[in-house]
Formats: sequence, C-alpha cells, structure tokens
Amino acid sequence: MLFRLLTASSFLLSVLCLQGPQDVQCNNSNIFDGIIPQGYKKAVAPSTGGKEVDIYITLQIADIYGLDEESMDFYVHMYFDDMWRDERLVTKCIQRARPIILPEEISANLWVPDIYFENSKWGEMFKISVPNTNVKVMQDGMIYRYSRYVLQISCPMDLRFYPMDIQICSIRISLFAHPDNIARLHWTNDLDSPVKDIDAIVLLSPVKLPQFKLSAMNTTEHMQNWNTGNYTTMIAKFTFSRHLTSYIINTYIPSVLVVLMSWLSFWLDVGAVPARVTLGVTSLLTLATQVVQSRSSIPPVAYINALDVWLFFCINMVFATLVEYAISYYITFYKTFDGRCLCFPFQLCAGNIKKMAVADKSDPVRTKVSWVSSGEPIERLAPSSEKRQNISGSTGSMQTKPYWLSAVSTEWKIESLLLT
Repeated sequence: MLFRLLTASSFLLSVLCLQGPQDVQCNNSNIFDGIIPQGYKKAVAPSTGGKEVDIYITLQIADIYGLDEESMDFYVHMYFDDMWRDERLVTKCIQRARPIILPEEISANLWVPDIYFENSKWGEMFKISVPNTNVKVMQDGMIYRYSRYVLQISCPMDLRFYPMDIQICSIRISLFAHPDNIARLHWTNDLDSPVKDIDAIVLLSPVKLPQFKLSAMNTTEHMQNWNTGNYTTMIAKFTFSRHLTSYIINTYIPSVLVVLMSWLSFWLDVGAVPARVTLGVTSLLTLATQVVQSRSSIPPVAYINALDVWLFFCINMVFATLVEYAISYYITFYKTFDGRCLCFPFQLCAGNIKKMAVADKSDPVRTKVSWVSSGEPIERLAPSSEKRQNISGSTGSMQTKPYWLSAVSTEWKIESLLLT
C-alpha cells in the first residue's frame, strides 16, 4: 500500500514538473525558444510519411515596365510569397498569438524552398536599408515567407502582326533541386489549397506602359520529366495588347495621304511631264523613308510583318501611278489614230494616220506632236541638233530621210493634237 502511494505521488510530481517548464516556454519573454528541435536538418525537406511537402506561391505585382521588342524582355517589380508546413518545428506557443515574424537567426536555420525563376535574365532582391525578406509563422503553424524582387524576364515575341500584335509574356517559377516526390509547387488559388481565398496573381497598382496595355493575367503549370525526376513549373502569363493610336497617326494616315497625293497627277495634263514625274518620285521617296523608320523600332526579323505589307502596298500604288502615266503618255502621243499600229517612240508607222513632231520655235528643244493626213507636204522641225526636213506628197520625194520616216504614207492631213 505504501509503495502504491509513493508511486502515485512521484507521478504527480513529475507531471507538475513537466507542466511548469511548458508554461514557462509559452510566455512572451522567450516565445522563440525551442522552435527548432534537436536534430533538425536544414538541408532535408519537411516531408512526412513519404508525402511531398506542398508549397503554395503567389505573386503581388507592384509594377511592370521596360517591355521592349528589340531586346525582347521586360522588367517586373513584385513581392513573391511562398507558404509551406514544417511539422518538425515546435510552433505550439507561436500559434496562440497573431502571425509572428521569426528573427533572422532562426529563419536562417530553417529549410526553405529553393525557388528560382527559369526565364529571368537578371534579378535582384531589394536590400535598401534592410534585406526585403521575412519569414512568419501563421496562426495555424504554416510558414510564410515573402520577398521583394526586381526581375528582368525574357519574353520572345512574334511580330508577324506588328503593330496589331498581341504579346504573351510569362514568368516561369520552379524548384531548382527538389523533384515533385519531395516538394511540389502549387498556386494559392488551387481547388485543394488551404489558402484558396488568396489570388495567385495580385496587381497592386495599374500597369501603365507607353506602347502596350496589360489586358489579361492567368496562371498555368507545366511538368517536365528529367533524369532525376519530375519537376513542376508554375507559369504566370501576362497578355499585352499594343496601342494603335500612335501608329495610326504617325504611319497609317501619312502613308494614305502620300498615296492620295500621288493620285493628284491624274488631274494634271498628260503633257506636264516634270510635274507628274516629280510628284510620283517624291511620293516613292517619302514611303521609302517610312519603311526605314518602321524597321528601326523592331529587331531585324526574318519575316515580314503587317506594317511591311501595308507600306509595300502603298509603294505599289504610287509606282502604279507612274506606270499609268508612262502608258497614257505613250498611247496619247505615239499610237495611230485608227488603232491598227502601236508605235515605239520616235518611230512612225505605215498607215492612213500618222504623227508629226513640230518644233517649238521659241524653244528648239521642245516639240509637240500632231496627227496629219492628206497629200499636203509635211515638215518636221527637229531640235537644234537636226535640220528641218521636207517630206513630199504622194508624188514627191523625201530628201535626207532618217530611218524612222521610211514608212511614211503618201497622203497626210492634220487631224488632231491629241487622241480623244
């Protein structure tokens, strides 16, 4: 009986002794004591029972800037948050209070996910005044880490529809060394996530880019199979649509006006050669300058884009006006009246209607063309380099005939200065 009483009293004393230190461990003076237990291994992931540790991530976008077609990248200023559970930590006392920020000497000895950004060209964590990173313990014992980064992200672009293109840029996030059977990434808004009420991508302020508008954001994931296991990559996609206002004002409207200006030559007299040729050539040079300027703002790609097609079409329209003028000039002054013989310049054709070049006496270089028929003599006053030539009628003879007058008919008469 005495032995039983001694055993019961010693058990009660041991319980009281255990409860006393436990109460001391949970006071506010030493709340962080004993969080990391003995034998804790920082390099080992906190997977329990052979199950991988689930890591939930979210992006809080502060700003996106520097989206450039030439370098094909953009900059993002963001807060990166990741959450996971580590059952090895003793967080019983911390769970009784609000979320607690762990001291640096404790957080430096914890296991943290080895997260990296696959398509980043450059990145840096802010260290202005203090390193912009922290580790908290939530009320339910979940470890919550958040950091502030600025990243330069690669964004390959397809410029075939430039400047009416829509570019989709992405941030690819993955674990560097841990495969999916040890640790696996999830978005916070997954259906089975314990923090599903937190959005995967949060825009803290409106994004204002000079040439683009952020039209959509969405998330997805992709699994890659490597020889060391399967690795899941989390992908945050940003859809950018280009502003067209500047291109309409600076490129499309001026090119349309240049084409319309080249069409003004249709209202000029067909004999106004300097005016019509100058108008067409000036329009061509203006469009060529626009092509060079449009190419200077994008990288040299091996394919044509929508703006190239538009400017090429405008150049063809202007070139067509020059071709039209050459054809109309030729038909007006070098075609026979009855349409049976289409002659080359400075060559007369055999037929009942013929042309005659009459020199302008005030300017011996300029000539005008008239159409002649009947038996009256014809004379051609050539430029100063040639002498006036007399052409006889049907019974007359042609003296000092050049080769291009060998087929002249015998009867001539002036019919018209221009074909109608």
